[in-house]
Amino acid sequence: SAVTHKPAMMEHTAAATVAHTGLTALGAVDALEPSAEQVIVVLGATGGVGSWFTQHAVLGGATVVALTRPENAAYAKSLGATEVLDYTAGDVIEQLHARFPDGIDGLADFSGNTQMVEQLAALVRTGGRVSSSAIKLDADAYAARGISAMQANRVDQRRLPDLVRLIRAGRIKPPAAQVVPLDDAAAALAQVDSGHTRGKIVLAISD
Repeated sequence: SAVTHKPAMMEHTAAATVAHTGLTALGAVDALEPSAEQVIVVLGATGGVGSWFTQHAVLGGATVVALTRPENAAYAKSLGATEVLDYTAGDVIEQLHARFPDGIDGLADFSGNTQMVEQLAALVRTGGRVSSSAIKLDADAYAARGISAMQANRVDQRRLPDLVRLIRAGRIKPPAAQVVPLDDAAAALAQVDSGHTRGKIVLAISD
């Protein structure tokens, strides 16, 4: 149940990024249920899981606002993000409030930036949803505000064929992959810990 066919047009490097991050992104999709007329802000939109989720949210018809660094703005746009905001320049909360004065419908976090999540959550309107794959959310505290908070956990591996079908149909694509030799695994892990990785890092084991 954990094995499925790799689409012929997909390189093995790209295929290596699918199972874990792709299924975790589906957990966030299940939690937020992106749909038309929704505004969803994505923190960590250009990372491994965020790259998948951003595309799913766009596919669902949502207006997706990606918060990212300037060097990742073009990549976020290539994933289909409707708008891209530089969270390092000025007050992004103020920018979002000015752009969406009635609030936002959902917040997806894949960064683990607790302070930023708390600030952004203040913009989520009653009936909205917050999900994170990186920090533990206080569901009761959010519920008191009329907001649903759910962890973005990896979904059952039996849904892997569903994800592959979307890839094969060209409706979604694996995240950008940076290939690193196994000997440089320590440096790769340090880059992941920095929280600024674009797409997914793949370790290559030489022959």
